[in-house]
Amino acid sequence: MNSPSTLTRFAIITIAGIMLSACGDSSSDNKPLTGGETDTPPTADISDGGSDSSGSDDTDNTPPSGSFLLFSADDGVHGTELWKYDDTKSETVMVKDINPAGGDSNPALFARYGSFVYFSATTDEHGTELWRTDGTAAGTTLFKDIFPGADNSHPSGFTEFNGLLYFKATNGTNGLELWRTDGTPEGTEMYSDLRPGRSGSNPGYLTVFNNHLYFWADDGVSGKEIWRTDGSEAGLHLFKDINPGSGHGLNNPQVGISMVEYDGALYFAADDGVSGLELWRTDGTEEGTTLLKDINPDRLPSSPFQFGFAHGALYFNAYTKDEGRRLWKTHGTPESTVLVGSGFNFPFGLATLGDELYFFASSEGAGLEPWKTDGTPEGTRMLKNINIENNGRDSSITTSTNPGFSELNGMLYFNADDGKAGTQTLWRTDGTEEGTIPVGNLNVGNILAGVRLPIVFNNTLILRAHDGLSGYELWQLKGPEENTVQLKDINPGHRSSDPKHFFIFE
Repeated sequence: MNSPSTLTRFAIITIAGIMLSACGDSSSDNKPLTGGETDTPPTADISDGGSDSSGSDDTDNTPPSGSFLLFSADDGVHGTELWKYDDTKSETVMVKDINPAGGDSNPALFARYGSFVYFSATTDEHGTELWRTDGTAAGTTLFKDIFPGADNSHPSGFTEFNGLLYFKATNGTNGLELWRTDGTPEGTEMYSDLRPGRSGSNPGYLTVFNNHLYFWADDGVSGKEIWRTDGSEAGLHLFKDINPGSGHGLNNPQVGISMVEYDGALYFAADDGVSGLELWRTDGTEEGTTLLKDINPDRLPSSPFQFGFAHGALYFNAYTKDEGRRLWKTHGTPESTVLVGSGFNFPFGLATLGDELYFFASSEGAGLEPWKTDGTPEGTRMLKNINIENNGRDSSITTSTNPGFSELNGMLYFNADDGKAGTQTLWRTDGTEEGTIPVGNLNVGNILAGVRLPIVFNNTLILRAHDGLSGYELWQLKGPEENTVQLKDINPGHRSSDPKHFFIFE
């Protein structure tokens, strides 16, 4: 069963994403293998800016020891390139200018495999291709030009299974299909061509369960359905045609996390063509793959997503015509699949602290605010109405900043706006209303920093913020006094380096 700590890594989603859930396929199904990629920053005591920001290729090429943090940023000279924070040296440097002849290389979709981190990056010469790095300039190389020339192979969805790294990509002849690598260029090849031709099967949501790799794909005959493989050539097959014929079992691919393991089974949203998009589960057998519950009857979809764990139950967000989009939970049976409280809408950002589940939601007379539940309707309440401006009806949570919770030392940290400064600041909670307070000293010239989702790296809190003097840069929450210190002004002055796509290499 997944632990609660897994939850915060995956439960970052916006209400905008909820409203778009009826749209097309998502390319953001990458699940990091080690560490975690988020849209926020690194750590260390380097408030004076540390080393030179030029990040030239003649920097120290000794592979970092211990852990370090990779991210993309723009220093105003090289464009958006690959950077790292190495806590063993207390320095923040550019690893490599991957696209020196052109603009941004936009490194993203980081995943650990063996001694390297694999990722997607773009160059004028090769397009968007598969790269890897060991954290040094010399060790950052184009791993394979899958779609030769300046065209893009668009590698994504990196997932390790049976000692190999699987992902989706296109070579130009075949569309997006399932590929894999053993860590050598010559051992990097297309594993399956489920839909021959340029259309491609577009495999997504790669998930390892019970010694098999599961994923959604469209072979052009059965629609988008669940496939699985044991890694052998003969072991790849359509696992179950949930919506028989050419109908799509997954007709709504932006339902957040598509498949999640809980209590020995795999849970996911699917549409059998009769009940609409509802909650399904599988024990790994075709006959054991069934609709758990038709939450929103009359062929109307409940579109469950935002899975999380607390009190030994699986929580999720689902819609009904009578209640709207609310919080539900299940213990794996239809009878135990029940609504958790009412009086609030659009629960998202689920996270666990102690024995309680925390989330953001809107309610009558209040905007988007932090809530918590002990799993019972009577134990579900707003934690605090942070933004009390406009008679408390304004929101403290801004969905455009990808809100979520980060746990550190028995506290949950998040970004919120109390309405007084009109921008996001860093808050924390110990689970009580009086213990839900703003923290840090991000206040320069009475201009509060626009804080983005904090992340935890080596037992410190790192965030992206704007202090009114420099643009969006790297900051750290330091020590028991909870003072915030800028790690490095990567793009000096008022301009932003806009650090993002953070990945912890451990």
